[in-house]
Amino acid sequence: MSESVFTRPVIPLLMALIGGIVLGVKLPGHGVYVLGLLPVVLGLVAYRIIKRQSSRILPLLLFTLLGYLSVQAWTAPPERPGHIRTYLGTHTWTISGVVADRPKVWPHRQKLILDVLQLKDAQRTIQVNGRIQVAVYGQGPPIAFGDKLTLRSRLKPFRNFNNPGAFNYERHMQFKGIWGSAYTRADKLVVQTDVLPNPTPKSIQI
Repeated sequence: MSESVFTRPVIPLLMALIGGIVLGVKLPGHGVYVLGLLPVVLGLVAYRIIKRQSSRILPLLLFTLLGYLSVQAWTAPPERPGHIRTYLGTHTWTISGVVADRPKVWPHRQKLILDVLQLKDAQRTIQVNGRIQVAVYGQGPPIAFGDKLTLRSRLKPFRNFNNPGAFNYERHMQFKGIWGSAYTRADKLVVQTDVLPNPTPKSIQI
């Protein structure tokens, strides 16, 4: 059985890559150790190639490591100064940012993605980066891709219900590069239209 699998090397390599991705999702945060191991495995693979020696385990290990690293930017992103993740779950902020996508609109409600530029409270103004999801309730001015918005809200992290087999909403939003949520009433929202040059809306992400 193992011989027949290895006569088609793409199959075990693909399985190793998928296994690494699964490990990266289930056990994130160990990218530093994997990066340290990666050059060792690469060196051993190169040595085997130069010496014309066959190897089955090393290529599988290499692809497992690559699969693990491929998802770490989403499952365990590095803490960067000024990233919006630092301010989740704190107090209420005046939030300023630019609409990063075409808003989804329902009667009396809109949902949009905001590239946050600035947080402000009574003591300080902080330049930040990172995306959040904003829910806007009630009737208000139309909002379009490229508009600059200012609102007051808490920044809430996404939470799962933790039911066995339930949809992992927190991880879903991480893979979309969205790190928290905010909400506001439409009549409390300040909209400065079309602050981006020649804005072109992206496709709506469901």
